Amino acid sequence: MSHTLWSYLGGVVYWIFIKFCKTKLDDELKFENKERNIFTLIITILIIGFFTVKVF
Repeated sequence: MSHTLWSYLGGVVYWIFIKFCKTKLDDELKFENKERNIFTLIITILIIGFFTVKVF
């Protein structure tokens, strides 16, 4: 299974929250940043999950 969708979602999250939209989105979605983007998405999901469980 390809992790392209997860990498793209992580790239968008990284671009919005870390880079604050200061760079080109195409640069953040490159293949060289695939691992970083997936890691960023996993951390984001864990943080959202933690706060969801904490609040509800």
